[in-house]
Amino acid sequence: MALARASAPARARPRSRARARGTPRARGTRRDDLLELQRAFEFVDQATGTRVRRARDDDVRACVDVIVDAFSETEDAKPRAYVLRYVIGLTSREDPEEVALAATDGTSGEVIGFITVSITSRTRPVEGDSRMAPPSDAAYVGNACVRRDRRRRGTGRALVRAAERLTTEMGGCDCWLHVRAGEDAAVGLYRESGYVEVERERVFRLAGLFGGKAPSPRVLMRKELRSDGSCNFML
Repeated sequence: MALARASAPARARPRSRARARGTPRARGTRRDDLLELQRAFEFVDQATGTRVRRARDDDVRACVDVIVDAFSETEDAKPRAYVLRYVIGLTSREDPEEVALAATDGTSGEVIGFITVSITSRTRPVEGDSRMAPPSDAAYVGNACVRRDRRRRGTGRALVRAAERLTTEMGGCDCWLHVRAGEDAAVGLYRESGYVEVERERVFRLAGLFGGKAPSPRVLMRKELRSDGSCNFML
């Protein structure tokens, strides 16, 4: 059953347009700074011992296993070859506009979760419904997933917190994401983490009437990380 809409969803896009940009820096220099920050990033969740860092080349197979398994029975499932190509691209290219983070067990070091953060629309699929598109220059969190045997242990929350921490360190002030309305656990996690509904996808009323399962609408959510108006990735 689809989760009910929040009692007072934010319908307008509450995006601060006035930004304290400071002294402009050379484009290449800023990109190098972001890459260095991403390489050095590490977040440790004290409650679970989970460590979250930038995904590396030697994490590819484990990350692909987690992603493929997590999304295998959902509307967003993708072939393994597609996921493999995507993860290899993220871990091998030097592009600060999208970064993959891997959650690892604090004791064994095994990869137990995955999430991505993109900071420009260039790295995201084109959104067919403009109402469902986050701002082009905002941080967008995607592909969040946790290994089956580590679910409901705080790993998902650690991933989200890590993505938020990295966003603020890079200069962002809010995070946006999409989630399926029917994924109660994920929606609950995001709401408990402070995300609010901004928009909900319109689904064709007759979908599923003539066979097949009606698609679950996506929900666009946002969380403000700071309100000082200084958010700027300066790419």
